[in-house]
Amino acid sequence: MFRLLGWLIGITLGTLTVTAFLLFTQTGNGLLQPLAENALQYKLPQAKITLLDIRLDHANLAIQLSQDTQATLNAKTDLLSEQLTGTWQLVAKDLTQLQSITPMPLAGAASSTGSFELSLNEQKAIGKLSLTLSQIDFTLSHHQDNTLTVDTQGKLLLSEITQLLQQPNLASGNLHLSAQLKLDDLDDKNTLNGTIISHINDGTLKAQAVQEKTGIALPSNTPFTLNTNTDVLNGKTLSQVLLNSPLAILDLTNLHYNLGEDGVVGEHQTLIHDLSKLSFLTKTPLYGRIQVNGSFTYTLPTQHLILDASSQILGGKITAKLNGEQFSANLHELQTTELATMLAMPVVFKSSLTGDLAYDLRTEQGKFDANLYDGQILPNTFSILLNNAAKFDMTREVYRQVHADGKFSAGVITTNMDMQSQLTHVSTQNAIVDLKQQQINATLITQVKGLNIPTAIQGTLTQPNVSVDLGVLLKKQAETAINEEINKEKQTLVDKIKKQLTLPSFGH
Repeated sequence: MFRLLGWLIGITLGTLTVTAFLLFTQTGNGLLQPLAENALQYKLPQAKITLLDIRLDHANLAIQLSQDTQATLNAKTDLLSEQLTGTWQLVAKDLTQLQSITPMPLAGAASSTGSFELSLNEQKAIGKLSLTLSQIDFTLSHHQDNTLTVDTQGKLLLSEITQLLQQPNLASGNLHLSAQLKLDDLDDKNTLNGTIISHINDGTLKAQAVQEKTGIALPSNTPFTLNTNTDVLNGKTLSQVLLNSPLAILDLTNLHYNLGEDGVVGEHQTLIHDLSKLSFLTKTPLYGRIQVNGSFTYTLPTQHLILDASSQILGGKITAKLNGEQFSANLHELQTTELATMLAMPVVFKSSLTGDLAYDLRTEQGKFDANLYDGQILPNTFSILLNNAAKFDMTREVYRQVHADGKFSAGVITTNMDMQSQLTHVSTQNAIVDLKQQQINATLITQVKGLNIPTAIQGTLTQPNVSVDLGVLLKKQAETAINEEINKEKQTLVDKIKKQLTLPSFGH
């Protein structure tokens, strides 16, 4: 809009200068009008000048820029002091009709009114830009030393901003804006200095609109607040952004951007008080609290994001990197008991986990490899059944190193595991964990006392059914019992025979 106003004022001044010898008579105005109209139609074919009245002491101009856009400019001239003062008014019902002269495609209705003072030493404009329910007040000042200052403040509805920029209306709320900028040299963007402050205190993220645009199913409309502060020094910006919502608190600090360059770099800190509120993103319910810190680089033309993050969590540490669609993470000394609690799974194994994983966000494919140290099985259905049947307590066994690996595929984890203690060996191949359906299907083979005992684990992740096949063990026990009984009968028979064969004693 500022560009449009400047363009209108510029045409007026240029026309005054070039054709000054004709301007001040009705005849001159009549000759000038079609020339000026042709110049307008170079950019706006529908444009028509409905009034052109330029005299020694005033200049009045009315233009039909498009079918739904009118602009008027009324000015008074003082040739002795070389000054021009006046007012303007612009009313546009449909900005799409002005795309040939706007810096970017715009839509919706807008209007602007204001006043200006033009002289050889300074050009100044004071006005306002209005949408239906939004308004920005501004002051522009251009000095003869080529310095431009801009002071603006006002309130904008997010719904009207998105309509203006032809973007999806994902949120509602009021954006309060205040900016003071100074450009010391119009030809050098690196001479820009100033501050820009904005805040939204009543924002609401619209669940249905977000799902239609991104496919992310927010459980409900989500309130938020947003505060930003940007300092500009010699064409370099330094920004802070704080987004607060019931889902998460996102704090972006030290955001650096150099005008004219492609990349934004900064630091981030995300705090999530309740992971269960993000199940619409994680696809599997998570529980607990997490804080993630790191840095990022964002390339504007390609929208490519490189992000580093780390978190002290689950008794250990996770470091991760996102490079476009590629995600990788290193897990260091995570405690399996805390991990099971986060996943709301039964706590059946205590160990320290270290490993790596890689995942492609686009294809939803990935793999992982991990080692668990000093593991110990905790009392559970399987250990109790085994203890009752085999008189063997697996919870006393220590697994110095357990290896696990597998792959991810669209929310389904296929894993292999192998663990061995002094007296046992437990393994599983191609165990299935479906995070989307919250299901598990796995078979453990436990080798103990020379026997292979299968254990089926099936059902929901939170309460799986555990079925131990004790057939081999019971058969072994039966065979042992039978052998013991046979040996007992054998011994009884031997003792009887021995007794019968014993000769009587005559006392010699």
